[in-house]
Amino acid sequence: MVTFDRIKLRTNASYLKEKISGFSKIEKPNGIVRYVYSSKDDVRIPFLIYIEEECDKLTIEFSSKILLGQYPKKICKTTIQDCLRNLTALGVCEVDVESVISESYVSSADITIDIPIQLDDGLIDELDRKIHNFRRYKRRRYSSGIVFSKDVINKATSLTFYDKILELNLERNMRFLNLLSEGDRVKILDYYRGKTRVEAKVKCVKELRKILGVEKTKLMDVLCSNENPILRVFDDIFGSVDEQKEPLKMSLKDYSYRCILEVNNYDLCRIDMIIRSMVQKSRRYEVMETIRAVKEEMPETQPSRLPQLRQLINQCVSTDGRMGNHSLIDD
Repeated sequence: MVTFDRIKLRTNASYLKEKISGFSKIEKPNGIVRYVYSSKDDVRIPFLIYIEEECDKLTIEFSSKILLGQYPKKICKTTIQDCLRNLTALGVCEVDVESVISESYVSSADITIDIPIQLDDGLIDELDRKIHNFRRYKRRRYSSGIVFSKDVINKATSLTFYDKILELNLERNMRFLNLLSEGDRVKILDYYRGKTRVEAKVKCVKELRKILGVEKTKLMDVLCSNENPILRVFDDIFGSVDEQKEPLKMSLKDYSYRCILEVNNYDLCRIDMIIRSMVQKSRRYEVMETIRAVKEEMPETQPSRLPQLRQLINQCVSTDGRMGNHSLIDD
């Protein structure tokens, strides 16, 4: 089961039954009127909700925090009704829930899973240095995780790994936690302890269709997809993550390439920059492919954790999204 931390829907404005509070009226120079609600301007709601009505079009965007005490269940085919009903419960607006579910299209989303593995410095370092598709993806480390994004200026998909419990305890999330009952707050923090969140941010319809294997991005087609989109992005970034290899029989040239790898901490992106300054353009690709091949054949000094990480990502969809102690948040 595919699960989401954020989803953006486009549907018919007739399904907005009532604007309860917090809407601003914006009149364009051409006379067209927009009605906009943004939780950024609403002190009551410390998470993403965005509603926009213009002519016959309605945009609805929200975070899975809209589920409140059921937050760890995320946005999925079994929680979408509760997400939309909570727009009313939170005093924002009332929508025709059944019509929105059956007649909406997804325009962007954050596909999300939580897996039972500790994202420590060692795992972040391994993710950092083992990019297979280093020409396409760049990485950026931050306080609680690491993000991989395509090295292009467009609406490309990115993949982020981060320590969920650290992220929840940041100041920006404390208002959400304080909105919950003490019981729900404790239950949610216990659920996320020791888990890593893996999140694919998909910013356009074309990418959604490709990554979810759907012809159109109708809401229920997206929510009922049988694909494993996060595994697909993971494999594109890291390639094959085989178990530990046997020691490599090397030529003198291979040994020199191994020395280059060791000196540069196995960072192919950094090595690529060095090769660009030292090798003729016509030979750069050949040299880098050889260095990458040597790297992939080298035995690990310590057992790799990427096979385990990949297996956990694979299990998230094949087990209908239920990982570890997921049952503690079930009804």
